[in-house]
This record gives sequence, structure tokens and C-alpha cells, in this order.
Amino acid sequence: MQDDARITITTLPPSVNELYTRDHRLSKKGRSWKLMVSKELLGQHGIGKGPFYWSMSVFIPAKGVRGDLMNFEKALTDSLCDAGLVPDDRYLVRCMYEFWRGDHISVDVHKGSFTMWSEIRGASKHTERIMRPNYS
Repeated sequence: MQDDARITITTLPPSVNELYTRDHRLSKKGRSWKLMVSKELLGQHGIGKGPFYWSMSVFIPAKGVRGDLMNFEKALTDSLCDAGLVPDDRYLVRCMYEFWRGDHISVDVHKGSFTMWSEIRGASKHTERIMRPNYS
């Protein structure tokens, strides 16, 4: 697996306000978007499932987007994890979102440093044991 990858998504996800129902279940709009984006992600390469620390930079097309930039975070991160392109988001250590002039969502993902992030996160011996082989 590679240490860096660029992933492209052509359709904006629903905002976090529309992603779930009042009882915290995935909404019809959320299910529809997740199904569509899962097909779009099929042929793309990420950094793998890990587990290892990782970071991402997300570029959202500014044109036609109203509202809060961070409302897209949950749907995007969950979809990348579900597609196996990145590790579980509990290992996400850095995340940057910004608007750009492009016509699609562009996500740059990077494998993080084991030594640096284990120290910062205060990783348990168990976490270190399961992660170390992914850094060889």
C-alpha cells in the first residue's frame, strides 16, 4: 500500500443535518448518497485499512455550496473508511478542510508517523502492538 493518495468524489454529500434522522439512523438521503459514492470509490486507491495513524486534506468545490464547510466531514470520512481506502477514523490525527475552485471533492490522504503520533496520542501497548507491523 502507498503512503499518500488522492481520492476524487464528484457529488457533494448531504450535510450532517440531513445525513441522519432524529433517532440517529442514516436518512434516506444519506443512504442514497452513500450508495452512489461507494460505487464511485470502487476503482480508486487509498492508503489502506491499517491500522495506522493518518491525515487528510479535503478540498470542497466552493461554487454552489452554502452553509458550513464542516457539515460534510462525517459523511466523507465514513465513506472513505467504509470503502477501505483509509483506516478507521479513530486513527485520524490531522484533518484540514477548505474550499477550492475545482468542480469535485478532492481528498489527499497521508500515512502518519508512528513514533510521533504514538507519543502524542499516548498509545497503549495493545495499540502499538497492532500498529507496528503496518509501519515496516
